[in-house]
Amino acid sequence: MKKRWDKLMLMGMVLSFCVGCDQTTKRVAEHTLKGSPMQSMLGDTIRLQYAENTGAFLGMGAGFPQELKFWVFFLLPILMLGGMVLFGLLSRKISSVQLWMLMLVVGGGLGNLVDRVFLSGRVTDFLNIGVGTLRTAIFNVADIAIMLGSFGLILSSVWQNTPIEEELEEAWESPPPLREEELQTPPHNPAHPSEG
Repeated sequence: MKKRWDKLMLMGMVLSFCVGCDQTTKRVAEHTLKGSPMQSMLGDTIRLQYAENTGAFLGMGAGFPQELKFWVFFLLPILMLGGMVLFGLLSRKISSVQLWMLMLVVGGGLGNLVDRVFLSGRVTDFLNIGVGTLRTAIFNVADIAIMLGSFGLILSSVWQNTPIEEELEEAWESPPPLREEELQTPPHNPAHPSEG
């Protein structure tokens, strides 16, 4: 994937999808689950329960002081997400699959960042999965996108660095071959002045 316009189209599509799905499900959860009892589905494997998270991924760092939260949960994510977008846009060796996975991580981060900006530092969570007492923390669609993108980047980095792909990359970056007539045309040598 080399054309920057194609990259921008793919990045915009994945980011719009991630942030749109995340914000839609959060607002639905806010209107249907907030103030209501927990809902259990599929034999209590999935629980729908409204929660507001003041920490990071899966509630980590919720007890940080407010000043530290500003740096860790606002400024640092903005810098990291911006760096990921620039890397995806400028990298010459990133594949379309890897760009998809990278934008899933960025989209998930943006989804939670939107919450922090408009909900005074809180993030809406509503999903919980597990069996019996072995359960996850409460999370959201943005967290799912971050996890899927992270695992996808790890797997694609292992599987896609094949000799065939490297040859394709080199072929793309190499200059176009000369035409047949250019190869057959002898170089023009200027005539040397005759000696007097």
